[in-house]
Amino acid sequence: MTTMQATSESVLRDPARVRTVNRLTVLWVLTGFTLLLILGLAGLLMRAMQSGILGNAALTWFYPILTLHGIGMVALVALVPLAGCWYIFAQRVPMSTRLWAVCYGATVLAVVLVLVSTLIGKFGTGWTFLYPLPYNSTGAWEVWSFVPFLLAVTIVVLVVLAIDIEFLWRGIRKYGSIGRMYGLEFLADPHPADDGRPRTDLATIAMTTTALTWIPAALLGAVLVVLELIQVFVPGFSISALLAKNLTFFAGHMLVNVGLYMAAALLYVILPVYAKRPWRVARYVVIGWLATTVALWFAFYHHLYQDFAQPDATQVIGQVFSYVSAFPALLVTLFGGVMLVWRSGIRWSTAPIFLYMGMAGWAIGGTGAILDSTAGINQFMHNTLWVAGHFHGIMAMGVMMFFLGTLYYAYPVLTGRALSERIGHAAAAFIGVGGWTVVLVFFLSGVVSEPRRYAVQLPGTEWLALVGMLGAVLVAIGGLLIAGDLIRSVRRPVSSPTEPERQPGPAPAPA
Repeated sequence: MTTMQATSESVLRDPARVRTVNRLTVLWVLTGFTLLLILGLAGLLMRAMQSGILGNAALTWFYPILTLHGIGMVALVALVPLAGCWYIFAQRVPMSTRLWAVCYGATVLAVVLVLVSTLIGKFGTGWTFLYPLPYNSTGAWEVWSFVPFLLAVTIVVLVVLAIDIEFLWRGIRKYGSIGRMYGLEFLADPHPADDGRPRTDLATIAMTTTALTWIPAALLGAVLVVLELIQVFVPGFSISALLAKNLTFFAGHMLVNVGLYMAAALLYVILPVYAKRPWRVARYVVIGWLATTVALWFAFYHHLYQDFAQPDATQVIGQVFSYVSAFPALLVTLFGGVMLVWRSGIRWSTAPIFLYMGMAGWAIGGTGAILDSTAGINQFMHNTLWVAGHFHGIMAMGVMMFFLGTLYYAYPVLTGRALSERIGHAAAAFIGVGGWTVVLVFFLSGVVSEPRRYAVQLPGTEWLALVGMLGAVLVAIGGLLIAGDLIRSVRRPVSSPTEPERQPGPAPAPA
């Protein structure tokens, strides 16, 4: 062991640092769950508005709530898996607890800014804030409300960027190079000989992909923010609407995807604990994630098929790379996850149930996304609720299920307070049935050409919104069951550092 490695090991094992890492992680998990519950209830409220049961007077709040729900969920999709990954890697490399605490404070500030923008300023563009809509509200909101919204978006971008940069720096110091973090040596030899240096693992590969795709997205997103802030204070200034849309979707599409891939990193670490099998690196895994790293830089073009001023070549590129980006999801992670569990004798406690639900959400929502990214199908599905169906499948029933699985795994480990498996199973049932009802209604609404982001449904389709609302009620019941159990857990005695009901397994952060 080198002197640098010995120093790193001593830092990682420092009891004070371990306590800080655990407390920060619990704080992030509980904050993330609270925001998930609030934003989910906002989604339920929107479906109630669209069903007509709240009356027309409530519709004036539809677009601000849509914006709050949309940008909040997009941020959660990135930040909650980021918190899980930070916890995993903080046990392997000396990730800065001070930086992470600053990131938490900045995130709380971002939440406050979004609330001010939407609930006070009534900013209502949706999470994409497509240019020049923020400046042309016809009186629905004041331009000032765009400023706190932009600042909140900027904070989220910088939080993810800061942790990604630190991860790359710490990873290079540990593994020696980005190539070794990706596992490029497995391409030449599927079973490389032990050379005494640390070997990569699946979580590290997924997080490396996240970092290398998010850094350029964050930089170009920053260009957009600067240009739009200039126009707030210099109204005579303007930019190309097509350029703004390209920058918006390059950064926005990337943010959602990196959240999904960080959630996959959590799956790679936690599911083997319950299956009691290692999830090993293989040549096809490395190839899949390398393909994803490249494909994600170009897949966003499928959002611009209807922009006929866009060069034809970019539309073709968008079609091709949208399909390529699905490779690790469909083959590497989903197939690998099924094979990991197959005949493993796994006991289906709450954590692996939610993890497997997340895999199903990724598969079904991802298939809806691939269909919509096909140019011929997009001609009919573009800007319909089909789009809402696919991203609620991926984000709500995918990433958030990975998060709930992580919560049920990590909370007892970090606090020594058990969560009820009986309540967890009931919550999973409510969330599964209700969540897939919501997603199915979105898909059916898209098939009948129901437009997205509309406060009022097409005549005769209000019943679909009502069914979707009932599904959201079931999800809310499941969420409240978990919330009640978390509150009750505070009264339970602290036991061992691992949950008694959980299968014993390896530590959550293998060397």
